[in-house]
Amino acid sequence: MPLTLDATAGGVASNAFASVADAQAIIDATPNSSAWGSDATAQTQALIYATSLLNVIEYQGIKSSFDQALAWPRYGVYDPDYGQSRLGPEAYTVSGQWGFYLDNTKIPVRMIRACVMLALEILKAGTSDIWGVDKTANIAKKQIDVISTEYVSVSERRFGLRVYPSVWREIYPLTMASEPTTVERA
Repeated sequence: MPLTLDATAGGVASNAFASVADAQAIIDATPNSSAWGSDATAQTQALIYATSLLNVIEYQGIKSSFDQALAWPRYGVYDPDYGQSRLGPEAYTVSGQWGFYLDNTKIPVRMIRACVMLALEILKAGTSDIWGVDKTANIAKKQIDVISTEYVSVSERRFGLRVYPSVWREIYPLTMASEPTTVERA
């Protein structure tokens, strides 16, 4: 049975944040994207796999519908490109809240771009593990004679999706990790 990509926003059977056509438009504007190729089946597989990886992240807000298959679209998420605002009636949304919110009927452009960039990384990896650790990525200082290697601190090391900055910078403002934390003293 052929693999079918369904990028319907809020769909009950959706399995991708981006369609192959949307992905191609993004890839056409992306340098060093030759790994994308022209194999529609490989592109479809990569987009569906990238979506499955992005779908398990804890995002701000709540799903727009209980029936939707994917994490997006979501309700009550500030648009990170405009932020929170109290500019007046033009900023008052249908939900009755002040600020600029992402459209709760569409998948945000940031998620579509992240999905395509992760799919590209999957295709670049080929048969190797996309989570394979680059042993040189976290080296701060290296000395060859009388061998000495110093690594960056654990808190600065990249792991998970942070290994792919083109993906992480798109989704980070939408995640729960970007929520401010308040600490109160007793």
